Amino acid sequence: MVYVDKYSKPLIKGPKAVARVIVMDVNYKKKLFASAVTVALVFSSLMLLTGVQAGAEDDLEVSNLYEPAGTPPPRANIPYDFLVGWKNMGDDSYDATVRLFSDCDQDDLADESDTITMGAGEDGSVTLSVTFTEVGETCYSATIFYDSIDYGEFENYVNVEPETGDADLWIGFNMENNQANPGEDVNVIFEYGDEGDVSTLNPVTFMAYFDPLDDDATNSFDPSPVTFDYLSPPHADAPPEPDSMQWQYTVPSDTDEGRYKFTVIIDSEENNTDEDPDLDNNRAEFEMCIGDCSEPDLRVWDNSIDSIRAEP
Repeated sequence: MVYVDKYSKPLIKGPKAVARVIVMDVNYKKKLFASAVTVALVFSSLMLLTGVQAGAEDDLEVSNLYEPAGTPPPRANIPYDFLVGWKNMGDDSYDATVRLFSDCDQDDLADESDTITMGAGEDGSVTLSVTFTEVGETCYSATIFYDSIDYGEFENYVNVEPETGDADLWIGFNMENNQANPGEDVNVIFEYGDEGDVSTLNPVTFMAYFDPLDDDATNSFDPSPVTFDYLSPPHADAPPEPDSMQWQYTVPSDTDEGRYKFTVIIDSEENNTDEDPDLDNNRAEFEMCIGDCSEPDLRVWDNSIDSIRAEP
């Protein structure tokens, strides 16, 4: 007879209790064996799944997409170069090409590299060219083309400027004061920019000078010359304040008292005059008083002995 307790295993009683115990033990071992086989099969399946090798979709990617350092933004209808980085993150080698598109839908193929053997774990880069036809912010993209399929797409944006236009450079002072003493440090602050509609095609150089008021600008001071790769018009979302620089100049201790001037020049090498419609605003002067600049209260009154009189 078997008694079943609600919270315990069956209790075996009666003359056939031993046989019944043996039967129950066999069933338990069978269950254990079946469970072990099931676990082994599941584990084996998992091993097979994890052992499946990744394909080109997982291995190949465009790792970067950018303009060469120091190049101004592209202009419409003019070929423009981009650097495209590629990477093979897998264990297999692929013979593939790198593609550059002028859009992000891969509808307009602009350029394609020669076939590259992309070895396991390798990376590299190629230079490809594109000619944009529309002005404004433009999305462009690159892919790795393998077995007639594009993989690893990388998208980026660039501001395309008009094919031709004005790069109107300007410069002006924004000084804190106009007086200093010999041996004193002066903060030379000036603002600058490009108020045209295109960026400069060539580098822009800045020069600064300190000279007597009536002399030509010849005495340059550090950090002159300073050169930028290019200057662009301010973006529509840029702050209203123009760009500025502050250079420190120490007035020589042996400087005679009197009136002097600071002169700053933008595009001093004249690399961008072809597209600059106004060269007059490429130069600015600021008058400084060094030491005591007061003048005597005397002036010539007439051609006679008493011709010099004191002004009240």
